[in-house]
Amino acid sequence: MQHGVMSPFTSFVAVEEQPARPADEKLDTEAVPTLLPAGSRDGMLRYPQTATAWPLLAALGLSGLVLALAMLLLNRRPTW
Repeated sequence: MQHGVMSPFTSFVAVEEQPARPADEKLDTEAVPTLLPAGSRDGMLRYPQTATAWPLLAALGLSGLVLALAMLLLNRRPTW
């Protein structure tokens, strides 16, 4: 295996030289059951509905940006 310089910003990945299965051997396939709760049917799988206050957080973020822009413009205005 080759190696390089180690630093806090590098990651190391080990690469195995020998494959685990011979190249001429066929792959086996099998059906894997889904892990749905009891009583659920196909098509019922949905993304979870999270309880976030994103409209409020978006409005607060936008008002903060407007306030920061106003302060920046007031500080750049020439004083007489």
